[in-house]
Amino acid sequence: MITSAQANILSHTSVTSLSYIDSLISDASDKGLYQIKVDGSLFNDDMALDLATNYGYTIELRQSDMGTHPTYTISWESSVDPFPNYILMYDFTNYDSYSGGTAVRDLIGHSNATLHGSPLYSDQYGGTISFNSTSSQYLINNNNLAQYFSGTAPNKSTAFAAVMSINASNNGIILGETSLAGWHNSIIELVSGKLNFSLWDGSLISFESSVDISFNQWNHVVLTYDGTTMRAYVNGIDAGSTTLTRDQPYNNQPTPAAIYYQLGQSDTTNNGDGTYGDFTISRFELLDGDLSGLEVARKYEFHKDRFGL
Repeated sequence: MITSAQANILSHTSVTSLSYIDSLISDASDKGLYQIKVDGSLFNDDMALDLATNYGYTIELRQSDMGTHPTYTISWESSVDPFPNYILMYDFTNYDSYSGGTAVRDLIGHSNATLHGSPLYSDQYGGTISFNSTSSQYLINNNNLAQYFSGTAPNKSTAFAAVMSINASNNGIILGETSLAGWHNSIIELVSGKLNFSLWDGSLISFESSVDISFNQWNHVVLTYDGTTMRAYVNGIDAGSTTLTRDQPYNNQPTPAAIYYQLGQSDTTNNGDGTYGDFTISRFELLDGDLSGLEVARKYEFHKDRFGL
């Protein structure tokens, strides 16, 4: 039988080469008691494992004599980003993104951001920023992002992903968008202890998350829009969806209209009370284009061990 130590190697090793993944799986196969499945397919020597486009593979160790199905995940850092269509990435665990003060650097290079109201930095979990709803604390990016979306209004597809801990059950805005010239609305907010997800379609089209979050614990939250359907995920689980034809922020401006994103900022166009958010965040991503359920799951797997998700 495979030992617990060998299982731990399979589930927690950071892999930097294809041959190392192959050697780990082959070593487990040599024990003779297991069938090895990779993302549901039986592993064989001809199977190509793609480091460039995937965060991780689900490795199923099927114990042939007992029928049990323990599952482990191999994850790794790749020199080629598996999601090349980022518009923004703020990562408070990365010194190149945040090294103190009010300036936050975008790791993609499109638009840095500014912290307002002195939110609290902590080096816990490698780096976090906490927004306090009573102190008017928020983050907003500095430059118009409209040029970085490949679609045309109003159907621009997009995705937002964040690793965050929401404090107690305080209502407030987590993520919002604005033109800085009259258009503004919430996208993710806490309302009566539930996450609400919204996009604009002549009015605020919203739904409440069907998945409860754990307060004062880390959660991986994703909202994705494919031009027709807005769908949310909480800790890798589908949390609901609705259809709409999205409008982007505009105020009688030439195309492309200005668009900025805010973390923690209050907003009068909301589903709750529109107050400042009360949460801690480690990483925020904005992508051009939607994410599939499998891509969301792989993002979740990539983050879950560090944050105990």
